[in-house]
Amino acid sequence: MNNIALTNHAWKIIATLAVLVVLAIFTKHQLSSVPSIPDNIPASEFSGQRAYQQLVELLADETAHFVDSQANRLVEQRLIEHLKTLGFTPEIQDTEICSDWRRGVARCTRVRNVIVHIQGEVRGQGILLSAHYDSVPAGPGGSDAGAAVATLMEIARLLADKKQPRNSIVLLFNEGEEFGLFGAHAFMRKHPLAKQLKVALNIEARGSAGKSVMFETGEDSGWLVSEYAKGTTAPLSSSLFYEVYKYLPNDTDLTVFKEHGLQGLNFAHAELEAHYHTPLDNLANLNPGTVQLHGDNVWHVLNQIKDKDLTLVEQGNKVYTDVLGMTVFQWPESWTLWISFMLMGLLVWSNIRYYQLNLLINGNALGCLVMMILSVFIAAISAFVLQKIVQSFGASMAPWRAEPISMRLSIWLGVVSSTLMFCYLAAKNHATTSVLIASMYLWVLLAIVTSLVMPGISFLFILPAGLTLIALIAVSFLGNDKTRQAIIWVAALFAICNAVSFMPIVHTLEVMVSFYMSVAMGIMLGFSTIALVPLLLSELKVVKSIPRIAGVGIILSLSAATWTILQPPYSEKMPQPLNLVYLQNAAQPPVLLVGRSGQSLPPELASKYAAQSEREMLKPFAVSGRDYRATTVDEYPIAQIETAVLQSGVDSGNRVVKFSVNTEKHKLLDVKVHIHSDSKLISLQNSEQKIIYQDEPSIRNGYYEYHCRGESCHQFELIAEWPHQAEEKPLEVQVTASYTGLPSQLNEWVAARDGIAIQRQNGDLSMVSHRLVID
Repeated sequence: MNNIALTNHAWKIIATLAVLVVLAIFTKHQLSSVPSIPDNIPASEFSGQRAYQQLVELLADETAHFVDSQANRLVEQRLIEHLKTLGFTPEIQDTEICSDWRRGVARCTRVRNVIVHIQGEVRGQGILLSAHYDSVPAGPGGSDAGAAVATLMEIARLLADKKQPRNSIVLLFNEGEEFGLFGAHAFMRKHPLAKQLKVALNIEARGSAGKSVMFETGEDSGWLVSEYAKGTTAPLSSSLFYEVYKYLPNDTDLTVFKEHGLQGLNFAHAELEAHYHTPLDNLANLNPGTVQLHGDNVWHVLNQIKDKDLTLVEQGNKVYTDVLGMTVFQWPESWTLWISFMLMGLLVWSNIRYYQLNLLINGNALGCLVMMILSVFIAAISAFVLQKIVQSFGASMAPWRAEPISMRLSIWLGVVSSTLMFCYLAAKNHATTSVLIASMYLWVLLAIVTSLVMPGISFLFILPAGLTLIALIAVSFLGNDKTRQAIIWVAALFAICNAVSFMPIVHTLEVMVSFYMSVAMGIMLGFSTIALVPLLLSELKVVKSIPRIAGVGIILSLSAATWTILQPPYSEKMPQPLNLVYLQNAAQPPVLLVGRSGQSLPPELASKYAAQSEREMLKPFAVSGRDYRATTVDEYPIAQIETAVLQSGVDSGNRVVKFSVNTEKHKLLDVKVHIHSDSKLISLQNSEQKIIYQDEPSIRNGYYEYHCRGESCHQFELIAEWPHQAEEKPLEVQVTASYTGLPSQLNEWVAARDGIAIQRQNGDLSMVSHRLVID
């Protein structure tokens, strides 16, 4: 009988492990796969195919269209014409705007927001739908944020045929998001409609593919989470995203809307991050199914709230998570701590109950608890070491970029194996029930801590602990023998519940930030591995096999890491970001900058650079402080910068000088003005506002900066003010103009990237620098 019992336990373990493998595959499928779109979607419903076709017409030749460029004016005109065909009369908000300045840097540009206002029956309860229609200079923006614009265009078509809603609806196609959220700032600061809004729904992108993820909410937006969860066909969201996003430096337009008191939801897709802000962010790489999912989510939420009394909505935030993209668990954030305390009460009762049943054999719960806490550190260290090994010996800082499967195997196998080995050494003499109870103490304690510190992530511990404790209590009434047998199924339930909680987070981290956050991935995998330990301890033969299994896992992990190191880091599908810059500076011969110091080069480009007779490492941009590979090239005509002092004098004890900047307009990206911090600059004033620098406590690399982007920056005037001194020193002003693309004579350098490197963000530039000395 004993051998049969052991065999049964072994089969239970095998069955549970099989479930976990299937669960991992299913989780990746649920979070990544985009369904195809039916061809017969009625005209009364949202269609991703129709939206995609509208985007094809909007982007036309798919040129980059950054803020205040001629290309973006063409996109704007097509957008306006399309909205007019739907019966709307779009408004243009045309304004110059400057950002808040930080570290002595101020940004300014001109934006033209396209606005559609659908007046509701009730004033002062408006709903904002927002997407930006500008791209970065390096790419056509098919996904970022063409997918969002297409979604709003199709929603506009659906709204054109609807009766007047209770709440006003504003569709904002804003410009300048890529430069610094300027369209959103301009609308919220300057447009009268902004004061009538209560809710904002924003759509973004961080890749060219993937499902629509609701990754951010505004404060007191718990009721919106409930509306989102009621009927969305593919819910992908978590309050963990909301908690983590608050501490990241990333901002979207919803950040601006939240600053002005709006509640809201933010949607994005993030697969194929290597295409983000590159020429590969095009229509060919955008799946219409992704647009369909955005539309399903946003149109669903809008229908839920457009006739709702927004003054009567529930206040507060929610703790929430989707379960494998099928349903959403949620509860008010204010309940979280009480739920955690209730779980602690159930746990104490279970502890006493199992002690009375004599089922806590070798029950050193405190020792097990310490072991589990240390196991999490082991998991984090394992992931960190594997990441550093691969980065140290690989050909780049991201050698997994072209093919991430081997790195994924390395991290998963390495973390699980090392954590399992440590747990074996610490817990091999403990019984299943003891380790399971100890696990419950750790999970419930973490539920209490996270409820106090970051309630949005508490579900990771509350849901597995709650379901496991309910099962523990239920089987304790079966009688000792049956309870002893049933406890194995409870351990299996605990392992599966934790996999459902943590596996999606690991996958999401890989999608959003690749393996740069391997430590966080390791911690999530560590918790999943710890949850397996009570189950594995139920079978002695399995326990004895753990060292061999873990050893094989570690060997396979290191083999996968080696394969990651040896494989080419980049491919045409997943290329290396690498910009080329042609720089003219009167103080030195013209140079071509070929990537930063330490940045690997594609073979053909590396060979071409090595063949140059004159090459060196330069710090061509004083404000950046970075070294660049530079090679001397011939001088090519790109543009000239003209400056002139228009007025000069002393006012209220300060020196005040007005000067002008003029340069070529065609293909102009931006103009930067730099003044050294030794000047003690007080302010710069343009036609829009006066920018105060004197109170700035931290100056970036010792220079004040005024940064103007767009073709309107080809001609402007500034008034500089700085302290007047008896022995006045000349004020040196460095003016740099950047133009998109390289001179045609350098096309052979562009071709040498050989398809496995690609321009990104601002892309390839031609720059000319000029110095103005004000005596």
